[in-house]
This record gives sequence, structure tokens and C-alpha cells, in this order.
Amino acid sequence: MKQLLLAAFFFAALPVYSQNGKIEIGIIDSLYSTSLGENRQVWVHVPAQPEGYEIFAPKRYPVLYLLDGDWHFQSVTGLLHFLSSENGASIVPEMIVVAVVNTDRTRDFTPTSSTKDWNGNEQRYLRNSGGGNKFTSFLEKELIPYIDSKYPTEQYRMLVGHSFGGLLVVNTLVEKPALFNAYVAIEPSLWWDDKVVLKKAVTAIQKDRIGNRKLFLAVADTVQASDNVAHIRANIAFARMLEKQKNTSLTWKYYKGENHFTVPLMAENDALRTLLKYEPLPIPGEGVEASAFHADYVRQHYTYLSDKVGYKMLPPEDMVFSFALACMNRKIPEKAYGFLKLNMENYPNSYNVYSSMGQYYERLGDKGKAIEFYEKALTIKDYPETINKLVKLRSSK
Repeated sequence: MKQLLLAAFFFAALPVYSQNGKIEIGIIDSLYSTSLGENRQVWVHVPAQPEGYEIFAPKRYPVLYLLDGDWHFQSVTGLLHFLSSENGASIVPEMIVVAVVNTDRTRDFTPTSSTKDWNGNEQRYLRNSGGGNKFTSFLEKELIPYIDSKYPTEQYRMLVGHSFGGLLVVNTLVEKPALFNAYVAIEPSLWWDDKVVLKKAVTAIQKDRIGNRKLFLAVADTVQASDNVAHIRANIAFARMLEKQKNTSLTWKYYKGENHFTVPLMAENDALRTLLKYEPLPIPGEGVEASAFHADYVRQHYTYLSDKVGYKMLPPEDMVFSFALACMNRKIPEKAYGFLKLNMENYPNSYNVYSSMGQYYERLGDKGKAIEFYEKALTIKDYPETINKLVKLRSSK
């Protein structure tokens, strides 16, 4: 029973690919930013839904905001596909990815104006630095509201950045900790402007000014980056400080053998696993027939996951429906009702919720209740099959 259920979930989660001869992993979107005074392009990935899923309530997803998005979009969407239920692994949630495409990363990701590199040398390419506060304002006041208004988002956000992008991640954690639930800083340029962000971060964390926010810091191999001593020392100093904190949600990892440019892929994988990893629902060997396996068991597991991950996670409607269907097929109607009621509580705008409750009462021989729920289902979505069921039930009353 357990193996059959798991196999069903796996095949139901296979993505739907484009029918025009292309494999599509996202769309190109854009908005005009008054904060930055320019049009900004974003690449957006929304998890694909299996064919036939339209009978269920539309899903909502946590959001991963990705800096240097045009560099890392493919790797991050690929990792999420592999680690989430899109691929069957189900060890992190499915997520929307919003990849911000660069126009001037030096300007956007540096919080102060400076023309000196990590060795203290004057550099012409840094003359446009110092626009980080405007970029953060763009994220807070323009991009996030835009994404929330247009896409099916949950109220959970993660910010991921590498190098200068990592510098902006740490600065945002310090200056606007409530803006994101989790922060991923990959090889951040904490040497910037005499370690101005590092100093602020140390003070903010030591004085507990970031609340319950989570941080994952990735540090590359120092041996392979010995030409940039200031960069190395700043990141190691930050990591050592994190080690001394009691807050276990502030973590870091050192990547031996990886340099500043090779580390993002490994770090993105580890960050997702560290910050969002959760245990799939343990299904007993006896399946739905196990006495301990019931609607409250499922509800309690997802309450635990919600507390662990940091946002309210609901048990997937299609999964709970499959439990109800299995119970009906095994003539355990009381347990089936518990699963159907759980879905009704969590997905009150779903056609399937009311259609399946109609099927439940029809199988029990309660025509009045069956008609009531079929009628409710049809107020959400018209399906000829349900209309035909209603006609037959009304004619036989």
C-alpha cells in the first residue's frame, strides 16, 4: 500500500512541458522601477502543475528571490525541481523563483560609495557604486508587491546572492531583517568599504536585532583565493562570529576545493537543504488501514513542518484526497470523511473538495447530501460529469 501511494505521488508530480517543441523553465517579466529610474527585467519560474490538476485548488508557493538572476536562474530552478515534489524527492517545498536580471550590479549591490577594491587600489569600475539602498527599496516597495499581486505566492521569502550580491544579502539582513524569512550569502564581499557591512552585521547579530531570521553563509576555499586576503579574512571573521552565537538558525559552511566562482552551485544546494528541508509525511507500512494513520496525524505533521520551516504549510490537497479515496475503497468511511473534511478546511475554494464529498455521500446512499455538495462544486467549476450525476440523483429521488 505504501509503495503504491508513493508511486502515485511521484507520477502525479511530473512536470508538464511546453507543447511547442521547447522545454520552458520560466517566463520573462518586467516592471518599471521608480526607485531605480529604469525598467527591470525578472525571470520567473512557477512550478509546473500536472495535467488534470485543475480540479484542485490552485497551489501557492514560497518565493526565492535570486540576485544575479541571469547567472544563476538555471541552476537554482534545476535544484528546486530535483529536491522538491516536482521531481518526487520532496525534501524541500516547491518554490517560485524570481531572478532579477542585472543592469549595473556594482551600483545595485553596494550599500556605500567607494572606489577602492579589496587591496585598497583605486578602480574606475567602482565609481558608480553605492546604490544598494535604492535597490533594496526596489525589492521592498516595488518588486515584492508586484510578484505577490501577479503570482500565487505564500508569505515566505528567501533572498539569495553571490559576491556583491551576497554583500547586499547581509546588508538587507541587518537593515531590513523582516523583509525576508531567510538569507543566503554566498562568498559575500564583506571586505567592501573597510568592512562596513561586516561591522554592522556583527553588532546587529550580537545584539539580537535580526529576530528569528535564518542565514546561510557559504565560504570558499581560502587556498585557491589567496590573492584576495581582505575578502578571505572578512568572511572567516563573520563565520567565526556566527559560530559563537546561540542562535542555531545562523549557519555557515566552508567549501574545501571550491573557489569564489565554483562555489555557488554547491552552496545553493546546501542552503536549500539546510533552511527548508523537511520530512515528508511518514506513511505506515499498513497504509491508510493503520490505526495511527488518520486526518489528525496528517494535520499534526504539517503543523510541525510549519513551525520548522517558518510558514504555514498545508497538507497537499491531492495527497489527502488520495488517502480519502483509499479509505473508501477499503470500506473505512469514517476515516475517509476525516480526510475529506481536512481538505474542506484547508481548501474551501476547491472544486474537488465538494465533488469528492458528493461522491462520498453518494456511495453512502445519502442522495440529499450528495446533491448539496455536487451543487456546491458546480458553483466553482462546471464539469459535465458532475452535471450528469446531479441529473440522475434528482430524477431518482
